[in-house]
This record gives sequence, C-alpha cells and structure tokens, in this order.
Amino acid sequence: MLIDIGTNAEILLKDKDRLVAVSAPAGPALEGGNISKGMIAAAGAINKVWLDYDVNLEVIGNIKPLGICGSGIIDSISEMIRLEIINSEGNISEASQLPPVTSFRIRSRLKKDDHGQTYFQLANGVSIEQRDIRQIQLAKGAIEAGIKILLKDFKIEDTDISSILMAGGFGNYLNPANAQRIGLLGNIPSKRIKQVGNTAGTGAVMLLLSHTLRKDAEILSTKFKHLELAEDPRYQELFLQSLNFPERECIE
Repeated sequence: MLIDIGTNAEILLKDKDRLVAVSAPAGPALEGGNISKGMIAAAGAINKVWLDYDVNLEVIGNIKPLGICGSGIIDSISEMIRLEIINSEGNISEASQLPPVTSFRIRSRLKKDDHGQTYFQLANGVSIEQRDIRQIQLAKGAIEAGIKILLKDFKIEDTDISSILMAGGFGNYLNPANAQRIGLLGNIPSKRIKQVGNTAGTGAVMLLLSHTLRKDAEILSTKFKHLELAEDPRYQELFLQSLNFPERECIE
C-alpha cells in the first residue's frame, strides 16, 4: 500500500498486477489547517512531542514555539491517548480522572478556557484543544475509511498487507508508531511502515529525464482502477465507524 497524505490522502493498494486507488478527503488538519495553533512545518513549529514526567518538545529551528505542525499534532494526540488524557471517543479528561501514576506536571497542563473547556498546554501559547482533536478525528476517519474500502475491494484484512509506503512531506516526518496508535492507518503494525519521501516530486523528475520511464508510466496509468469514495455507499458508514481512536494498541 502506498499512502500520500495531504489535504487529500491518495491511497494505492497493489497485489501482483492489480492496482486500485482511492482519494480520501482528509482536509487540512494534518498540515496544520483548522488547528487552533496549527502552522506549516516551518521555523517555530513544534514537530515532535513526547510525554513522560513532563512535556518534551522538538521545535523546528530550535526557537521559541510559535505553533504546531502536522507531525507534532499526531505525536501530541498519540501521547495523550497513551497517558489516558484522551479517551477513545476523543474527549479530554479532567485532571482528577487521570491514572494515579500521572505526574503533577502533566496534570498541571490540563487547564480551562474562558468557556470552561479543558485543553492541554504544550508550551506558552500553544495548546491542544478539544476542537483540534475533532479535526484530527475527521481526517483520521476519512483516511482509515478509504483504507477499509480498498481492503474490502481486495477481500483481504489489514494484517494481510506486507508493507505500507508513506509518501509526501507529512508522511516522511510522521512517527509511524504514533500514527498507528491513533488508528490513522487502521490496524496495521508500525514495523511494516516505510517512509519513502517526496515520491511525487522524485517521480516527476524521473519522467522529465527519461523517455523510457515516461512510456512505462503511461502504460502503468492504464492499469489502475479508481474507486470514487463519494459514490460508494459503504464509505459514509465506514467513516463514522473510524472516527474513534483505538481502545487498544496493535502490538505486532
């Protein structure tokens, strides 16, 4: 399976000579859009997050955090799920609801806004809010539902997939284990995920430089079957089923 995640997630499943593709409407959340402090992966963006006794951050450019980009959002939500700060339905817990082993510093980062909504503070001026989690759930649901449609078309299970190639800028910097924890890629073990960089850009250069590869690409393009998700009666139901986060991790 090849997945290139952007505003649309292009997903291709290959088995021998059979090639089937879908385009899932992921929206801009995974690129920092519609996120309260979201931004592109530029200087000042939090791009890695891990939680232990407190919050640990990596910021592009090693400067004061200005916002958070897609990979940082996935890390944050994955880690919050791991520490039970977020439940499977995507709701942020109150500090009093956290497990007893949760550190005081982590608890102290759960705060209330002026409307009484709980949020989790990553750094001064940068937080994960409830609406941010909902945006990620919508993107995650669209992508996971697209994957499920392909699996149904091939009549296979997700565990039958031998490898997933994650393409694009977002896919290249995504932590596979964290993506797997939030269910972004279904129930596919993270060890089967390989990040392959900007395949679209690399492919464009290859085609510009080689007449042979251009002809090969033209032939290959005629072998694809494309499933239109908007016209598939199964998609909406699978999308709704995919909004929640997994209640347990895939441990393979």
